[in-house]
Amino acid sequence: MAVPPERDVAKLRRQAEDKLQADTLRCNAVHEGLQKSQEVTKKMVSVLSSFGERLSNLESVIRPVHMETMNLTRARDTMRQTMQLLQDIESFHEVSTKSETILQQSPSHQLDSYLSTMDTVRKAVIYFEDHNPAHPEKTRLTRLQNTGYRFLEHEFHQVLERHSFAIEPDKLLEMPDESVSSALVLSADVVETLHKIANWLTEADTTAEMIRSMAKVRSNVVTATLAALSDGSSPPKEQRNPRLSMAFPSAKGSALKRQASTSKKGGSAAAAPDAARKADARSALDMETENRPGAYVRNSHPFITYTRVLLRLLRREALLAAHIVKENLVGPLLRNVLGPVMDTYISQGELLVGSIGRKIAAQNFFACLCVFDMIAYMSTKQTEFEKIIKYLDGNDCVDRFLGLLHNFIELAKTTLQDFQSDILADSAVRLPADGTVHEATSNVLGFMMQVHEYAEVVGNVLLPRREDTLSFAATPESSRALGKYLASVLDTLQVNLARASRQYEHEALRAVFLMNNYDYLLRFLATAPFRDLVLKQNAQLEDRLRDDIQSQRQDYLGATWHTFRDTLALSDYHEGNITKKEKEDIKTRYTRFNDDFDRTVHEQQAFSVPNEQLRQTLRQANTDLLLPLFKRFDMHYRHSGFSAKNPQKYLRFTPDEVQERLSTFFEGIM
Repeated sequence: MAVPPERDVAKLRRQAEDKLQADTLRCNAVHEGLQKSQEVTKKMVSVLSSFGERLSNLESVIRPVHMETMNLTRARDTMRQTMQLLQDIESFHEVSTKSETILQQSPSHQLDSYLSTMDTVRKAVIYFEDHNPAHPEKTRLTRLQNTGYRFLEHEFHQVLERHSFAIEPDKLLEMPDESVSSALVLSADVVETLHKIANWLTEADTTAEMIRSMAKVRSNVVTATLAALSDGSSPPKEQRNPRLSMAFPSAKGSALKRQASTSKKGGSAAAAPDAARKADARSALDMETENRPGAYVRNSHPFITYTRVLLRLLRREALLAAHIVKENLVGPLLRNVLGPVMDTYISQGELLVGSIGRKIAAQNFFACLCVFDMIAYMSTKQTEFEKIIKYLDGNDCVDRFLGLLHNFIELAKTTLQDFQSDILADSAVRLPADGTVHEATSNVLGFMMQVHEYAEVVGNVLLPRREDTLSFAATPESSRALGKYLASVLDTLQVNLARASRQYEHEALRAVFLMNNYDYLLRFLATAPFRDLVLKQNAQLEDRLRDDIQSQRQDYLGATWHTFRDTLALSDYHEGNITKKEKEDIKTRYTRFNDDFDRTVHEQQAFSVPNEQLRQTLRQANTDLLLPLFKRFDMHYRHSGFSAKNPQKYLRFTPDEVQERLSTFFEGIM
C-alpha cells in the first residue's frame, strides 16, 4: 500500500482541526442557551406561585359576596313570581267583568279577539276549579264561557250556511277530476275560520252539536244537488246511438218500421209510394238505427249520471270534512252528511234492479242494456266508493254497494240468457210480406253490436265468477266467452229464421226471405270485430251461411221457373206444315207463358232484396235460366204461322222485353 505524501497529511490535519473548532463553538452556544432557559424557568415558577397565592386569597374574599348575591337574586325572583301570581289571581277575578262585553256579542267581525278572550276565560275557569271551586266568580265565568260556546256554535253554523251552495250537476260533471280531488268546496278563508271554531268546539266537548249543525247544512247541499238531477239536468233515458249507424248499416227501414202480416198466398201489405219502396229496396244494409227499439247510448242512463254526481259529491264532502274537523271526527260527520244519501242511492239501485228484472220478463231486452253500462262504471269506481263509504258504519254500506253490483251482474247474465232463449221461443213471428230482412234479425244484430260495446263486461259476466273478485278487465278467456256467446246467438237466430220461414206458402218468397236474412248475417260477420271474435269460436258458421244462401237460390229458381220449363219445351212440329191441333198447342203455350210471366213479374216486383249485390246476382240467375229457354222457343215458333189472324195476341213479349221485365224483380213494389 502506498504512503500518502506529507502535504496531503498536513491538509487532512488542518481539516480535522477546523471541524473540531467548529463543533466546540456549537457546544459552547448550546451550553449557554441551556443556562438561560433554566434561569427563565425559575422566574416563571416564581411568578405562577405568586399568582396562585393571590388567586386563592381573592377567592376567599369573593365567595361570601357571591353567595350573598345569589341569595338576593333568588329572593328577587321569588318576589317577582309572587307579584305575578298575585296579579294573575287579581286578573282572574276581573276576567268576567272585562270579557262579558266581548263574549256576549257575535264573533263574526272579531273572531281572533273573541277566541283570545275565550282562552282567557278558560284559564280563569281552570284556576278557580283547581283553587277555589266554590267561589262565585267561578260560576260567573262558567256561565260566560257557555255563552261564548253558544255564540261560536251559532257563528259556525252561520258561516257554513252562508257559504254553502248547491252546485249544478252539469257543472260538477264538467269539472276536471283533479279539481274534484283537490279543490275545496269553500274558500280558504272560510275553511280556516271554520277550522278555528271547530277546534274550540272540539276542546269544549261540544262536538255532537257541531257535527249535527255541519251535517244539516252540508246534507242539504248534497240533497239539493242530487235533486237537480230529477229536474231535468240528467240526460234522457234513451238516446240515439250514432255509433250503430256508422259501425254497421242495417236492413231497409221498412222492415224496422212495420210488422207485415203473411197471407195464405205469401202475404200482402198496404201499398206504399213507389219512390219510397224503391229507395228502401236499394238501401243495402243501411240500418236506420233510430227505428230500432231502445238504441242505448253509453253512460246515458240516469242512474249512471246519479252515480257520477254522487261519487263526486262524496269526494268533495270528505275533503271538506278533513280540512275542518279533526281526523277522529271525519267519520261521524260523514255518517251524518252522507249516510242518508247513500241509503237513498242503494234503495234507488235496488228499485232499478227490480225495474230491469220486469223488463227482462217483458222481453224488452234493449231497455236492459243499461245494466252492462252500470256494471262497467260501478266496477271502475268501486275503489273510490270504498275509500269514502268506509266512514259510513264500516262494512255494512260497503257490503250493500257490492251487493247492488252483484245484483246488476246477475241481471246481466239473465239478460243474455233470456235474450237467446227468446229468439228460439219466438216461433210465431210475423213475417214481412216482401221477404226482406226480418225485424228480428235486425234487432238481434243491433243487440249484439250494443253488447259488444261492453265486451270486457259481457265476457267476464259470462265466465264463472268467484264472489271475492269483481275484475272486468279484458282477458283471452273473456274474449272467448263473448265470441262463443255471439256465435251461439247467431246459430239460434238462423234456426229460428228457418222455422219461421215455413209460414210462407209461396216457396219462392220463402227462399228470398231466407237469402236476405242469411246474406245479412254473412255481411254482419264480415264487419270488424265480429269476424275474428265470432268465427274463432264457430269457424263453420260463415261457410254454412254461404252454402245455405246457395241452396236457397236453387230452391228459389226451381220454385219460380219449374212450370216454365214444360211450357217452353220444343215439340217436333214441322215448320210451314203444322196441323190445327199443333197450332192450338202453340197458342196455348204462348198464352200460358204470357199469363205465368205476368203473374211472376207482378209477384216478384213486390219481393224485396235490399242488398244490391245479391239482388243483381238473383236477377242474373233468372235471366240465365229463363231467357235461353224463351229465345229458343220464340225463335222456333214466332214465324211458324200458328196464328194467321191475330199473332200479336200471343206474341206479347220479345226476348229483350223479357230480359227487361226480369230486371225489375225485387224492387219491393206492391
